[in-house]
Amino acid sequence: MFSHGAEVVRVDFHMHTVKDKEFEFSGSENSFVSAYVEVMRQNNIRIGIITNHNKFDLGEYKALKKEANKSGILILPGVELSVKEGRNGLHTLIVFNPDEWIESSVDPIDNFLCVVFRDIKNRENTNTRCQTDVGTTLTELERYGRDYFVVFAHIEQNNGFLNECNGGLIQSLADLPYFRNRVLGFQKLRNRDKARQLCDWLGYSPAFLDGSDSKSLEDIGKQGGYSHLKLGELSFDAIQYALQDHENRLMGEMSATKHGCIRSVSFQGGKLQGCSINLSPHLNTLIGIRGSGKSSLLEALRYGLQLEPAADKDYKKELVKYVLDSGGKVVISVTDSHARNYTISRINGESPTILDETGAHLDVPVVSVIRNPLYFGQKDLAQTTPGYEFLLLRKLVGTKADIFEENLDKQNALIKESIRKLVLVKAVPGALKDLEEKKRELEHKLKIFNEKGVSDKLKKQSAYTADEVKLQRVINEIKQIAERLNDFLLQYDTSSVSLAEYHSAYNEELFEKTTARLELFATHMQEIAKQSDIILSDIEHLSVLYNELVNARDMLKEEFAEIRREINDDSIDLESFSKYQQESSILDDEINQKKKELQKEEAIRSEILAGLDKRNEVLRSIFESYKSEIEGINARQSELQIRITFKGDKASFLEQLKSTFRGTGITEGKYSAICSEFSDTAAIIRDCLIENGSQLQKLVTPTQYEAVTAKVVDSYGSLVDAATPNLVEIMYHGKPLNQLSMGQRASALV
Repeated sequence: MFSHGAEVVRVDFHMHTVKDKEFEFSGSENSFVSAYVEVMRQNNIRIGIITNHNKFDLGEYKALKKEANKSGILILPGVELSVKEGRNGLHTLIVFNPDEWIESSVDPIDNFLCVVFRDIKNRENTNTRCQTDVGTTLTELERYGRDYFVVFAHIEQNNGFLNECNGGLIQSLADLPYFRNRVLGFQKLRNRDKARQLCDWLGYSPAFLDGSDSKSLEDIGKQGGYSHLKLGELSFDAIQYALQDHENRLMGEMSATKHGCIRSVSFQGGKLQGCSINLSPHLNTLIGIRGSGKSSLLEALRYGLQLEPAADKDYKKELVKYVLDSGGKVVISVTDSHARNYTISRINGESPTILDETGAHLDVPVVSVIRNPLYFGQKDLAQTTPGYEFLLLRKLVGTKADIFEENLDKQNALIKESIRKLVLVKAVPGALKDLEEKKRELEHKLKIFNEKGVSDKLKKQSAYTADEVKLQRVINEIKQIAERLNDFLLQYDTSSVSLAEYHSAYNEELFEKTTARLELFATHMQEIAKQSDIILSDIEHLSVLYNELVNARDMLKEEFAEIRREINDDSIDLESFSKYQQESSILDDEINQKKKELQKEEAIRSEILAGLDKRNEVLRSIFESYKSEIEGINARQSELQIRITFKGDKASFLEQLKSTFRGTGITEGKYSAICSEFSDTAAIIRDCLIENGSQLQKLVTPTQYEAVTAKVVDSYGSLVDAATPNLVEIMYHGKPLNQLSMGQRASALV
């Protein structure tokens, strides 16, 4: 048995040797056996069936078998028998089970040949026919009570099954006792139409295989002179079984394993101390009674590969601790999709260690070595909660949609920032109203001063106050601009956009131009940095000018005091006049600023609309990535079929709505109507914040709409993130996955 399970091996079903009259060999007789086996080894022939014409040489077979064993090659005994059937006879390959037909004292194979060639001389000639037809030959073989199978040779050529037999005869032969159980293959059939016709005549589908029909060493290994079988071991029984299951185990060419796989798992310490299991790159099945350690092995394997359990987390983590025990280690040998080998080991409670083929430590995560390992525990398969099909699909697809999902996170962040600005702008009318009311109150207070002529007399003082307020505000704005520019320059690093140490192998001229442009860019950035210093200098000069204005005002204090004494009106508070004038100037600036912010609302709305549209495109890209993988899965086989619908999981969307808008008074029926009208919560955001509820207000009362809008404003961040899941439907043999048993689900996923 192969150490890593089933392997695909190359088999030559029709080989001749020097004992055959037609075989040509110019070397010495003593060198033939070693030369023959060496040619098989060089051409990767792992199984050869010796089928000389009407002859079997026991001594030669034993010598070939002994030599082949040294190279891991299996030689089976056989004969190419010319059966008395059809116009010219049928060349029939009979393959014998060596464990039953090869004995030390007698030769039952030669005995069988003597029986069927009774009274016939020169039986070793190619076209010499035996005494028996197909039915009689099979009956005679059965008398020995030993295992064998039959392959009809080169069936489209002379002495071939299709060339010698018509449809009626073939149907008659197929009805013979033993025929269906013993005739397992037909060699060298190239015409597909003839293959279909032959299956119809036979009433079953045999294996169509190849052999070299070698007449010299040079013929061995030639194209079209061998087949490939998937076997668990090199033996007659394994070959016989493979031919009976030829639809799954017979193939034309040997294809290398293209996927990553686990080659073995072993344990040092713990409850499985010294246990080592080799695994196949294909399907492995663990069979054992309850408590025999199946789950222990799988959970230790999951732990070693750094996979987190989706269900029964506490139980599975405790199981790993129990199995590995203190200081116990699991060691996993893996091969990646590029046929590179690695060793992953993990001590209980520690991080994994990864070694490459040379034994060098790799500082990389496990998923970079063996991509997207799938783990389904018993509870994972038992899930029937809404959306579990998508979770299964997510595991099947792996990380291929991750890049799109990262783009979605970035796009959502941009949308949330735009909505934040819109919410602030929507608050501007109220703030503007408050400012304008304060302005009116101040104007009413200042009216008294105007009526008494104070405003005219203190006109100069008022002008100085207005100038001071205006200049102070401008300087503060410039300082904020300078701070933002300085923050940008602190984050900027010219080395990240430099090609100084990079050399292009094929685009040297283009990269020289690119380097020159990058140097110019760096120069421009340096100039901006210099301008930043100049701006700071500008702020200092402006501050000096502001101080000059303050000083000029202070120099007029006596003049202003003299004017106030001349007014000499105890009914008014001249100090309040100055305060009111200053507050009025500040209010004028704030009102103008709010009006400018209101003018930005339309641009912000457009920004949000564009962001939501782009978000939908990213969601569609995620959908298309899944759809593409699904089409591949569906095309590779017919048993498991998957369908996906864009934003189709309305059940999950309905639950989102109920959770988000709880307390708004919306009824079950109205939730269903909203679910039908809108594709996701982002669409509701669009309707409420951009389109003034043009759709939602048709479905709910004014009070409910107001409550929903308030919820949208309060929770827009989570609503933007909450995309309606794509609906995934998984069918196995025409039945939904949630209607299948756990065993059937496991079969479906495999």
